[in-house]
Amino acid sequence: MSTTKILEHEGVSYDLSEAEGEPVLVEPSVIREMERTPVSLRDDRYDKSYVDALVLCIDLRGFSSYARDNDPDLVAAFLEKYSQELLAAVNGFSASYYKLLGDGALVIWDKADAEAMSACSELFGLLSEVVDAVAHLHASNCALAGAATCGRLYKYEIFGECSGLKYRDYIGYAINCAFRLQSVAAAHELLGQATLAERFELDAPPLAAGRKPPRQSLKGLYDSDYDDIRVLNAAGAAGAER
Repeated sequence: MSTTKILEHEGVSYDLSEAEGEPVLVEPSVIREMERTPVSLRDDRYDKSYVDALVLCIDLRGFSSYARDNDPDLVAAFLEKYSQELLAAVNGFSASYYKLLGDGALVIWDKADAEAMSACSELFGLLSEVVDAVAHLHASNCALAGAATCGRLYKYEIFGECSGLKYRDYIGYAINCAFRLQSVAAAHELLGQATLAERFELDAPPLAAGRKPPRQSLKGLYDSDYDDIRVLNAAGAAGAER
């Protein structure tokens, strides 16, 4: 058995697999494309598992009008500072995964336990203060809002042998639920499922009935999650509003 290789014309070689054959010459542009892809042409690894996860979805209230009414350079400077502070904060709370989503973010802990719930609550409180400080510097009325959920997620990872890149993502109801509930949250408010509040024995009163949007605007939620939305940081949100 000989090692099959793909070569650039400058002589740089790339091992792909152990197989019969001679080295093959290809255009440099092909190699560059292969280096960029997270999936190799041979023997890519696909790892999958199920995790009982805790999900935090956050978003900025007031950002759309701020972006509409201000110069793009000013908006970009605001987002840059906000993103830097957000990433610095998230890295200090042992999250398993995070993804920036424009003016929002998705944060996941692979194990939904008391430690993760504490980290989630503390992170949201810290980020609320960070956003207030950044907004003040940029003369913005933006404020953080969010939702936390828990549930079983499908986690998958793809490892690219050729590029050396790794891609990870999650799929599951808890993510959709977090996004839907986040859309209802007011500035400085963290909403969540009743099941999550009960699981971690949180002092989390129900969302006022008059604030609940029509059922069709929260499509995809279980009836129980629509019927009983909780305010997970009622005291903190009230304090921030004052």
